[in-house]
This record gives sequence, C-alpha cells and structure tokens, in this order.
Amino acid sequence: MYRSLLALGFAVFACTATAQLLAPPTHKPPPTADELKRIETIEAIGREIYRQDVLAWRATDALLAKLGERRMKEQTYGWVITTIDGGALVTFARRDPANADDEVLAEVSVLDGKRKPRVDAKAKRALSPTERAILAARHTAMAVVPVKCSQTYNTAVLPNPDGGWDVYALAASTRTQVVPMGGHARIHVNADGTKVLDIEPYSKGCLIMDIAEQRKQSGQEPAFLMTTHIVDDLPAPVHVFLNLSFDKPIVIGTQRLNWGIEKGKIIPLPTKAETEPAAPDDAGTP
Repeated sequence: MYRSLLALGFAVFACTATAQLLAPPTHKPPPTADELKRIETIEAIGREIYRQDVLAWRATDALLAKLGERRMKEQTYGWVITTIDGGALVTFARRDPANADDEVLAEVSVLDGKRKPRVDAKAKRALSPTERAILAARHTAMAVVPVKCSQTYNTAVLPNPDGGWDVYALAASTRTQVVPMGGHARIHVNADGTKVLDIEPYSKGCLIMDIAEQRKQSGQEPAFLMTTHIVDDLPAPVHVFLNLSFDKPIVIGTQRLNWGIEKGKIIPLPTKAETEPAAPDDAGTP
C-alpha cells in the first residue's frame, strides 16, 4: 500500500498544474512524532465514523422494509448505535412516545459479515440516559452545522475525550459517484446533549466531486481524488471516511505537506524535491 501511495504521489507531481496547486515548499520536514500520533487518532476516528455510517444504513434499510417509508418518517426520531457481541444494536427512538416505556420504536441487530439484520419492531422500553443524551446531542449539533452543502446529512456520534459528545455532521450524497468534499463538521456537545461547546468545520465552502463526470471528460477511470485542505495542516477524519465510503484514494494538499489516503490509512506523499533525480556528484556552478 505504501508503494502504491508513493506511486500516486509521483503521479501528482508529474503534472505541472497539480504541482502548483498542491506541492509544499521543498524544505518542509517530514511528519513529527506528534503529527504521526495525531494521524493515528484521525484514522481511528475516520474508521469509526465509517463503521457507524454503514451500520446506520443497513439498519435503516432493514427497518424500512419492515415498517414502510411512511411509518418510518412519521415515527422515527433518531437512532443510537451500541456495540454488542458479533456486531451492533441500532436502537430507533419513537418520535412521540405515549409514555416512557414506549420510547423505543424498534431495535435492529446488525451482525458482522453478510448476515441479514434482525428487526425487533415490538421492542418496548424506556431509553437509557446515555441513549437520550446521544439523541439530544445529534439534534443539538444538526441545528448549528456551520457550512451546509447538502439537503441531507448523516451523523456519527463518538465520546469526546474531554467529556460530552463529538457529533460528526456528514454531508450526504444520493449518487454513488458524487463525492461531497465540503460541508462536513465536528460539533462538540455537552454530556446531556443540550449545549454546543465547540464547532470545528472541515471546510470553508462546498466542493462536489463527480467521479462519473471526470471519467467522461478524461475517458478513463480517475486514479484518485484530489483536494486542498486549508483549515488544518493534517487531513480530517472525514477524509478517511470518504476514502472508505467511495473506495477511492484521496490526495489532500495542506500547507504542511501533501497526504495520500488509501484504505483508511494516511501517508505523507513525497515533496517535489524528493521526486526529482539527484544532481551528479561533480555538478558545479555554471
């Protein structure tokens, strides 16, 4: 994989226009130990976002087949994902429960592998305090998404290391070949899910990449997607998520370095100087 990303990096700098867009100054040092540690965290978060997204759509499709679209829209308030042995339990909350013992609309067991999710549409119980907090955090966060680039958003909710919840707002695409690069954000919400503590936008604007259109214009399958990232020196967890979701390598250009993402792994790409042949030992000044 590392070799393939190196090859990808050489391809980037073989193109003059691309080099002007992405290539950092040649004196930039390689990633520091602290940066590499941050990258490991970014990768792990990106993979977890992807895991939750897959679980959510598999569970939603299974429940939709059971209840029908109208009932789903009218009665579903949100969902909470809990890890269980062999997979995850996706709990769907009822929009207007008659009482506390009727807060859960359905529970869907999504097991690892290709096994069909199991739907329990007769589950009746109260939501736990943690489930209520996660649902509240999701709705609180979605009201303050800083840059909205889609009519539809997906979410993933992770515990914040300093307390509360990190809600990842993910601009969604209804077309499998259209990649929304902009409009994603991390929103830190307090422990009970009612107050926004911090907002981290992952872009300053909207950017849509149409893989099918690129293929049509070039006459061949794009080898990778490419974008700049100006709000941080490192790629964001959402870039790892997009790489896994669309199964396409991504090159991220930052002020710090250029980065390649493939199969959920982030690797620094060679600088322009590293891609040029070394000067002969006896080279002198003309």
